[in-house]
Amino acid sequence: MAETSEGEYHPASRTLDAPHPVHFTRGSIELNAPSARYDLNEKTLHLAGPLDGSGGGSDSAGLSKLTARSGLYRREDGVLELATVDTLSTSGDRYAADHMTVKMGSSGGHTEWMHGVGNVHGILAPGRTTQSTPTTPTPNAVQRQYTADESLLNFDAAGKPSTLTLTGSPAVLWEPKRRLTAPKIELTFSEGRLAAAKAWGGLRLEGDTSRGQADRGSLGFTPEGAAQNVVLEGSVVVESEGRKGDAAKAVELDAEGLWLLTGDATHAARVQSGADRLSADRIELDRPHQQVRGQGRARAVLGADAQKRDRTVTFIGDPKRPSYGKADRIVLDDKTQVATLSGSASLWQDDSSLFADDITLSDVEKTVTAVQNVRAVLAPDKAAPKPAEKPSRQPPPEHAASVVTSKRMLYRDSDRSSRFEGGVLVTRGTGWQASGGESTAWLNQNQGVDCMEISGDVDLADHTVGRTARAEKVVDYPKQGKSVLWGAPARVTEASGNQVAGAVLTIYDQGGRVEVTAPEGGKTETIHRTEKD
Repeated sequence: MAETSEGEYHPASRTLDAPHPVHFTRGSIELNAPSARYDLNEKTLHLAGPLDGSGGGSDSAGLSKLTARSGLYRREDGVLELATVDTLSTSGDRYAADHMTVKMGSSGGHTEWMHGVGNVHGILAPGRTTQSTPTTPTPNAVQRQYTADESLLNFDAAGKPSTLTLTGSPAVLWEPKRRLTAPKIELTFSEGRLAAAKAWGGLRLEGDTSRGQADRGSLGFTPEGAAQNVVLEGSVVVESEGRKGDAAKAVELDAEGLWLLTGDATHAARVQSGADRLSADRIELDRPHQQVRGQGRARAVLGADAQKRDRTVTFIGDPKRPSYGKADRIVLDDKTQVATLSGSASLWQDDSSLFADDITLSDVEKTVTAVQNVRAVLAPDKAAPKPAEKPSRQPPPEHAASVVTSKRMLYRDSDRSSRFEGGVLVTRGTGWQASGGESTAWLNQNQGVDCMEISGDVDLADHTVGRTARAEKVVDYPKQGKSVLWGAPARVTEASGNQVAGAVLTIYDQGGRVEVTAPEGGKTETIHRTEKD
């Protein structure tokens, strides 16, 4: 219905002019125009501007104020077109566009949709709950703004907003602590409040402490309007407090301060944290605890960036070069500067390696701890001169790796010592081995073994020369080809059956000769087998 004080009908053009103010009503939408013209042929009403109006019912999204430069109502289509429109709702929502088309319901029913084109922008007022009042918003509620090139607002059967789709180059939705950018953003409403948002076509999500990008994504919202449970999918890249990761899928749990990254069949999730890199089936970026946790086929490069690296402790190689690790689970704790590898853990660099059920590296204490099923491979000193190659001989022990197995190992960088405990077995090359209760290896600056002490009922064997020995303690010097045995007495048995015993036995030249030292006030013992024997 359109009301005015005077109308002029022109039969030739079949138009009705209203030169004075016009009051237009359609459903609950009301508009006031300074003048209007109705075309009976096209059944359209042209409203001159400027226009002002309002919407009194839920079928108009609760409009409390509307202004426009001009308007056009198409009666048969039930469509209202407005130019340079700006609207405000009773809840504080705002919407503006260069051109807006409103599809009215039939016979004065609920509005079906609103389509905006050109310079679309608006405000989504803070959400409300049943405990809030029109003048008192929900505590901690969030106000959001948006911009786009085009928009489409759909209404449900009750006339309430159901979805708002924003498209642009790009469309943007932002709040004080978060900004979502994408070619297409769809907002979903429930009972008049924002419930979720989806984005397609390559999105960017920026926040106070993190940012992410992906092919597509979604956000959930609490009844109070706070964002929660961000989900990013497809070519995901996430940055959070100096850490950068990529994955097939990422989920942010705002309440817990977590990013959860997962891989797919093509590649695992990956994160770079300072000087370290981590990959796994699933990775957690924990902001409150300053941790990065990898679960499932976890792999790590520790100290990957020599210019930025913090960790300096390493047991198996050059501390200025990266070390590599893998385990069922890896945790990098930036707060305590501790790296933990759990479940079938291994750590290696070049030819040196460490295996155990669990391995822990502490940069503060400068220690490496390994527990259960420990196996350490200590490569020979790279600075040691290489002997002339002789095809008929195995490499001498000083140029072979030392392999130590035990139940527990503790490496201290302060004196470059590695202490092994519990059923220790040391092997070197193809023929030298020693077993005992405990062992300590001292490494040089090149991470080669300077000497190794083995104690507790030591059994020693060198199969290259057919020699066995028993002692209470053995100190082995691989680079010198020397082993010193202590006992009461220490005893060496040759392949021929000859034996020698004394308080101290020193084996030189990789077993070429044995020097015997008698106990104080005692004697040495030597047994020589005759050829007949």
